[in-house]
Order: sequence, then structure tokens, then C-alpha cells
Amino acid sequence: MKHFIPACKILVLLSILLLLFGAEHADAQLVNRWEIGYATTSTNYLDKPIDVVGLGNGLFFHATSRDLSVTEDLGRTWKSLFFWSNTLSNNYFTDIAAGSRNGIIILADSTERIGGGEVRRSHINITSDGGLTWRRLYSSDGERFWKAAMSGDNHAVVVCLARPVDTIRYTNDGGVSWHATTLPDSIFRPHGLHASGRGLWTILALSGDHRYIFRSSNHGESWQRVGNPLPAISNIDFDDPDLLVGTGSGGDPWGDRHDIIYRSTDQGESWTTVLDTIAFPTKGLTFVEMADKMNGIATGNQVKMWRTTDGGDSWVQDTPPWQMKLGLLDVQGLAYPSAGQAMIASSYRHSAIYRGQVGYPPPTIIEPGPGALLPLRITIEWTPVDGATSYDLELGDTIFSFTGVPFNVFDVPFLT
Repeated sequence: MKHFIPACKILVLLSILLLLFGAEHADAQLVNRWEIGYATTSTNYLDKPIDVVGLGNGLFFHATSRDLSVTEDLGRTWKSLFFWSNTLSNNYFTDIAAGSRNGIIILADSTERIGGGEVRRSHINITSDGGLTWRRLYSSDGERFWKAAMSGDNHAVVVCLARPVDTIRYTNDGGVSWHATTLPDSIFRPHGLHASGRGLWTILALSGDHRYIFRSSNHGESWQRVGNPLPAISNIDFDDPDLLVGTGSGGDPWGDRHDIIYRSTDQGESWTTVLDTIAFPTKGLTFVEMADKMNGIATGNQVKMWRTTDGGDSWVQDTPPWQMKLGLLDVQGLAYPSAGQAMIASSYRHSAIYRGQVGYPPPTIIEPGPGALLPLRITIEWTPVDGATSYDLELGDTIFSFTGVPFNVFDVPFLT
């Protein structure tokens, strides 16, 4: 619902000094603008969301198990991209990754009709022109394409589960040609893959009973295990390979958990805990994306959103519109391609869409004239924030919330 000045007003009776409410204390504020929307054209509630990715050209792609949709207007409208051939059936997308401006890679499993029989195959679909044209690479017998990553619009790398050893396929020309290399036995079932340049790959994977970061700088010809076993990290991201951010959770796996964010300034050799909400149990964090070296977003279930503007050194919680708590209980993907655009997708086909910061003017304060008797009657009017259901009033260094007002401070406060 849209509001206009003076749609929000509060009448406050205060038994305090008037100087606390001097006009110089009423500052303008930048508000992070989040909206609720949809993230797919699919109407099949059995579709399982895979992930959402964004490009620097403003396109966002959302993949469910059976549908790939694209939006050019940050989630206001979506269209489905149908590129299956008639020889394929039972198609399921399994992973998706984005390049810089026009590159997308998506992995899928399909049943292919060959002659009089059917064969289950895995395949890579890659585009370098924002989804206008696609190239497809099929797996060999016994292979399954598992995780994908891109750097730029033409370099892509894919982890392939196979026997007796897992392999990697990579391309430097947008899928025109592909090359293969094997993963060492010490890397088991990677669950995180990043490409930070041609041949510069980072993998988050099990090795023995612990999780480690592995890094290769020569197209997988050799791998280095970085540092000690990782703390409780479920996902990592970085814009600068020297500066890594990781998210996770702590506490009881079957009960209350808490959000944890880690930061490394030495390529993952060591980690520092920069956020731990152990005093406020939630469900933990599962996704983190860095738009650049300074700006990042972390999120998880129950619509917890944390934001950094200093490279992950400190994090501030974003408060989403209340509708997101209904539509984003199960977060399934996060895309943050630039500092002014982001999207969070859920298993309920909803999305949280970030449209940048909005500047709001300072509130108007109508003060009593000189010599007024206590208690003072002061009217404060302000521009409402879309989606807000409560507001906080700061008196000096103290914040009072209108959802729980101390009786000794306010006398019959009300909103109109």
C-alpha cells in the first residue's frame, strides 16, 4: 500500500526537556528497499527450487527442478525459457551458475529416447548471450554433472561425479570446446564450487571426516588443501580470493540454532567469527553472496537477512517486509550481482527482491511554543516505509519501540 505525507503521525505526551526534540536531531535516513514477489512462471507446486542467479546486465534467472524463468525488470514479470528438445523427457535441473554479464550455465538430468529405448543422461547447458542461444554437452556413461561455476561469460567449470574417480569438465570459449581433468581421491563429493578466473578454482568438500577448502590455479592439474578443517561453514563466497566469507549455524541440529558468519583474510588459512547470534536462536544461515569486495548479503530460513558494507568485517540485520515471513520460510537461493540489486528465492515460489536504498526526508516536528507547561504535547509526522508495521522513536541515546512502549515514558501514544 502506498502512503503519502502526512500519512504517518504520532501524538506524544512527554515529561522530558524540549531540547531532546530539537529539529537538528531529526535526521534523514536511507532505508533498504525490499519487496515481496514471485520467482518463477511455474504453477506446479511439486517443482523444487534449485537456485536463483543474477547477471550484471540486470537479468535474473530462477531454476526449479522443471522450469527455468528469466526476468528483465527485477522480478516484476517473468517468462519461461523452454529449450528442451523433443528427444528429451523427465527433465530435471540440478544446478545453475552465472557469469558476469551474459553467461549462464545450468546442469540437468533427462531421459533421452535413443532408437527404441531410453537412456538416463546428464547434460550441461551453457549460454554466453543471456539465454538467446544455448550449447549442450551430454555426459558419458556413468557420469553425472554435479556442481557448476562461471568466471566471466566464457569460462565455466563443472564437477562430474563418476567412477572410479570424480572429474572436472571446463571450457574457456563458452562451451564450444570442453576439456577434462580428474579430482584427487582426497576430495569427496564437493558441495561448493567457485571459479575466480581461468583455471583458478576453489572447492568446498569433504576430506576424511572434515570439510576443507581446496584450490587449484592450473586448471586442476594440481590441488592444494588450504588450512585446517573448516568450522561450521555450509557456504562460502568471495569477490577477492584473499578475502572469504562463510556462513553456517551452531547449536542443536534438531532444535534451536544460531546464525554464524565467518571471515578469512588469508585465502581460508584461518577464520574469525564476526557474527554469532547464540543469544537469539534461529535456524542458522545457508547462503552468502558478495556483490563486490565490500557489499554482501547472508540469509537463511525464517527470513534472516544480514548485510555487510565493509567486506564482511561487520554485519547489520535487514528487516524485510512482513509478507516475506509468510512467503520465504524456506530459503532456496540468493543472488546479489550488484550492490543495488538482489533476490532471494524460496520453496514457496516467492522471492524477496532488493531494489537498492531509498532516501527518506527527516520527520516534521511540531513543537509547543515557549513557556508551554509540562507535559509537552509534540506531534511528529514522517514518510512511511513500505512494508513497515512498527516504528522506533529515539530519544537521545534511548530507543523505544511502539510495539512495546514503557508506560512511564508515553501517555496514550497512537498512530494515525
